[in-house]
Amino acid sequence: MKIMNKESKRNKALCFSGHRTEKLPKNKDKFTDLLRDLSIEIDKAISEDYDTFIFGACYGFDLICAEQVLLRKQIIQYTNPVNIKLIAVVPFEEQAAKWKEQDRDKYFNILSKCDDVIILNKHFKTGCYHERNRYMVDNSSKLICYYDGSGGGTGYTVEYAKKRSIEIVNLCTSVTSHFNYADIDRIFDEQAAYRIKIHAIIRNCQYLGVKGLIRE
Repeated sequence: MKIMNKESKRNKALCFSGHRTEKLPKNKDKFTDLLRDLSIEIDKAISEDYDTFIFGACYGFDLICAEQVLLRKQIIQYTNPVNIKLIAVVPFEEQAAKWKEQDRDKYFNILSKCDDVIILNKHFKTGCYHERNRYMVDNSSKLICYYDGSGGGTGYTVEYAKKRSIEIVNLCTSVTSHFNYADIDRIFDEQAAYRIKIHAIIRNCQYLGVKGLIRE
């Protein structure tokens, strides 16, 4: 097992934890709000010099977060290049075996693009999901989560993060859901606000006509 617990690395790393697809917002507008809030928090973290993003590699919120980080890894910042890493922490090797085909395909596609994939166990064992969650928190100084207050692995991760006294941002109740781009300009510095707007433009255009900003 690889060790990532050097304090300098931990201070520049954050992790994600959230519910599976079944417990994420079904309403289109609310789901769009979630993606917007997540984008804001990731860009804010990058502006604060976070360079390592760790996710638990489960379908649902985990893979959504990974996709957002991969999007940012494609952006070329000519004036202020920033290198960020995406690290998957997999609880056991066969975890996707019984998932829906669509989720499984997305999972393997994302893993193929990660900077590192850490597999904690070859086979399932009791407690391996909690082991994964503790590993992520122990190697991070911040947790971005989507937690609705129910039980399960995300609740365990949030409680463990509280015990470890790391910063927690819960997008399920985040005040960022009320922000607009005018608010962002007042809260973040000019460069961070510009980056957020560029990401939004690229997403909205579905990458059409902006090849100069995208890595081939």
